[in-house]
Amino acid sequence: MEVYDINMKASYGIKLFLIFAIVIFARLGLWQADRHREKIALSSFIESQMEKPILDSPDVQDFSFRMIDSKGTYANHYVLVPGRYFQNTEGFSLISLFKPVFSDSYYIIDRGWIPRNFNFDIYEFLKKDNTGSGILLSFENFENNQESEGLLRDNSTIFKTFHPESLKLHFEDSFPTINIEDFVILAGKENKKGTIVADNSEEVVAWWVLPYRDLPHMGYSVTWFGLMLVSIGFFVRLFPSRHQDKK
Repeated sequence: MEVYDINMKASYGIKLFLIFAIVIFARLGLWQADRHREKIALSSFIESQMEKPILDSPDVQDFSFRMIDSKGTYANHYVLVPGRYFQNTEGFSLISLFKPVFSDSYYIIDRGWIPRNFNFDIYEFLKKDNTGSGILLSFENFENNQESEGLLRDNSTIFKTFHPESLKLHFEDSFPTINIEDFVILAGKENKKGTIVADNSEEVVAWWVLPYRDLPHMGYSVTWFGLMLVSIGFFVRLFPSRHQDKK
């Protein structure tokens, strides 16, 4: 009788575990399927925005992921953000402010990559450059980036991370009379996700990457649903056989 009770308790324990596993795997599968649908919708929105005409007016309702190619002027100030690579060489992202000819406001612009041991005058480069070309992203697209403070090093202000709000505060301290929009221009003509950035002899190498087209969530969803089916299979096969043994 004691052995029977122990077996019954073990049977109930395994049954509860399998039911719990089935529910968890099902919920995880549904969650990943929902994430897949969200990413598909976001990817479609990005592509539709990028296919619209080049931005040439401040009256557009939604700047997000719109392409821009405008003449304008750069502010006489810049900051550097480390950790950017080109051809396996670590360098900085060159960040400045750009005012398109069609706007009275400035935009933070990631002008591109420069090597750590750069040997050109950045102020002179920005003075000569009169074009802002790339894609516009809202500050919200960088909300997971950590806040940072600028540190002066070798006559350059360096931020540890690309955090638009922190950069905006820094630029506003330097230029208190100008208006800075809550958008960032990533300089470059096209999305380089999944491609190799070719050799470039320019002083500042401009490109950008949007990872939104990576959609692994459906694969994760299939995996979770597969584990759910395996758990159901164990449940169906295991317990009828135990019941028959008792007879």
